[in-house]
Amino acid sequence: MEGKEALDLFHSYNQKYFWGKLDKVRLSWSKNMTLCAGKTTGKVRRGSSLCSISLSEPLLSQRPRQDTINILLHEMIHAYLFVTEGANHKMGHGPQFKEHMNRINTLQGCKITVCHNFRKEVDKFRVHVYRCDGPCIKKRPYFGVIRRAVTRPPGPTDKWWARHSQECGGTFRKVEGPDISPDTPTTNKLLKASSPAASPGTPSPKFTPSLRKMDPSKSQSSGATVKSGRSDGSKFISDKSKRLSLARRKTEVIQPIVRTT
Repeated sequence: MEGKEALDLFHSYNQKYFWGKLDKVRLSWSKNMTLCAGKTTGKVRRGSSLCSISLSEPLLSQRPRQDTINILLHEMIHAYLFVTEGANHKMGHGPQFKEHMNRINTLQGCKITVCHNFRKEVDKFRVHVYRCDGPCIKKRPYFGVIRRAVTRPPGPTDKWWARHSQECGGTFRKVEGPDISPDTPTTNKLLKASSPAASPGTPSPKFTPSLRKMDPSKSQSSGATVKSGRSDGSKFISDKSKRLSLARRKTEVIQPIVRTT
């Protein structure tokens, strides 16, 4: 459903089910809402009620048209109760909300519900995963795992943080997300590659292994064999020493002839 169609339905339902009380309510589509399909916000300023309805474009674009209608009417009920009651309406789903919900379901033949089941669509956007290293990793139903649509680590701003700190005390660390490489360790000490351009097998410029300290039993070679417990590195050093010794002997034998007068 596109924006113009949703706006036309809003004006139609306003007159049909809400007696034109929602003329000043603003309707908009949001591209950033990925946790809920619809949201109604309201505030009272100078004695008048200001109210707006936001619909989630990422979530509703994946669902049938009828689901968008149900969500729109759900939020319009919230808006109507806020406009008529002001700050007394707490955006809940009490008896008044259910009364209007049942009335419109009967007249419209739709299925407005108290809660929306968009778990599959929501999980698609919750790609940032944090895991706790404390005792809560063994507790149901989340096993210490928090999934979010934005890269925001769990912390004191979360309502449940104080209770978690008291009962668990563990630390959340990011284990999955678009900003984490598949090769990045997820242990307590996260290691970062020293050079992004380095190819696999290329040693870090800060560390160059010494041939003398290489253990033949642990070294990896490509088609090279180790004989008599001596590695290719030690063989190379030995051959180089022999060549240097031979060069010295040749230098001693062949001396330039210098004539003196």
